[in-house]
Amino acid sequence: MQIVGSDAVPADERDQYEIDHRIPLAIGGDNAPTNLWPLWKPEARRKARFELQLYLQLRDGEISQVDAISMILVWR
Repeated sequence: MQIVGSDAVPADERDQYEIDHRIPLAIGGDNAPTNLWPLWKPEARRKARFELQLYLQLRDGEISQVDAISMILVWR
């Protein structure tokens, strides 16, 4: 399986990255290779906190799935 952007990470730095779901499973993402990408571990932790906030807002009906996906796609 070819993960989007995985070739951009040098082999000797791959332990500093994790494979992340661009759109998290909890808000409608999938395991397709086009939804997976290498993300630097400190950024992955920050993104995970943001994903949790979005998931909770979605679960509680405060935002729509479309809004949650839109927000995660522009995350940074």
